[in-house]
Amino acid sequence: MKRNIDNMVHVMVRPGVDLSKLCSSDSPMCGSIGRLIAKAVLDGNGQALVRLKDIRMAIDTTDGVNALLDNFDLTDPLTQSPLLFALLKDL
Repeated sequence: MKRNIDNMVHVMVRPGVDLSKLCSSDSPMCGSIGRLIAKAVLDGNGQALVRLKDIRMAIDTTDGVNALLDNFDLTDPLTQSPLLFALLKDL
């Protein structure tokens, strides 16, 4: 299945993060979408392409933002630049 890379985010686990715990029911990740992102990264051996809309849902709360940014690096899949930089460069 080919994915539209323009609507994806490259998610990589940070060193020392326990992905198994992030996928579990007592995960600090907010909501089920946070655990699904962690599962995708676990299945991808530490990295995965995740839909941008899933990232948006995962950062619905401050706790969600903190959990995502504490455990993962998010980059633009085309340029490999940090996602925040990629979002701000066109402003």
